[in-house]
Amino acid sequence: MDTERRRQLVASLAELSIPWRVLHGPNNGPVIRLTPVASLETARLDLGISSDGWWVIIGEKSASEFPLGHECVFLLPILEVTPVEARQRLLEGLRMKGIPEEFIELFPFEDVVATGLASESLRWASLALDWANIIERSPKVERALAALADSGPTQKLRHAGRRLLKSR
Repeated sequence: MDTERRRQLVASLAELSIPWRVLHGPNNGPVIRLTPVASLETARLDLGISSDGWWVIIGEKSASEFPLGHECVFLLPILEVTPVEARQRLLEGLRMKGIPEEFIELFPFEDVVATGLASESLRWASLALDWANIIERSPKVERALAALADSGPTQKLRHAGRRLLKSR
C-alpha cells in the first residue's frame, strides 16, 4: 500500500467518533492509542487498530503494533484459522466500528505467512504452508517458501514447499 493511501486512511480515523483505549507497548513501552476490532477466539488473539493506522494485538495490560514489512511472531496464531475466516472476522469488526474496510489492506497477512514459513517450528511452518497455498503470494512469501523448500525443518515440509513453488 502506498504511503499516501495509508495517510488518507489514518486521517479517516481522526474523523470518526471511535472510543480509543490507551495501553503501553511491550515492556512498558510507548503509549498506543487503539480501538478493539475483532477477537479471534480460536487463535487466542484480540486485534485492534492503533490511531497510527497499524493493526495491534491487544493484551491485558499492553499492546503491540504490527507495521507492514516486519516479522510477526506474535501474530502466528492467526494461522490457526483459515485466511477466509480471518479476513471475514476482521472486515466484520471494521464495519461494526465504522472504520473503512480498506484498513484490511494494512493487516500484515503476508508478513505472518512469511514469518511462519521461516520459523523452525513444524506447526507454524505447516500452517503457513496451508495459507501460502490459498493466498495471493507476494515476492516476500515466495522467498520464504523457497527457503522452506531448501532448508525447512522436515523433509515432508521441504517437498510440500517445492510442490507449491512449482504449482504457480
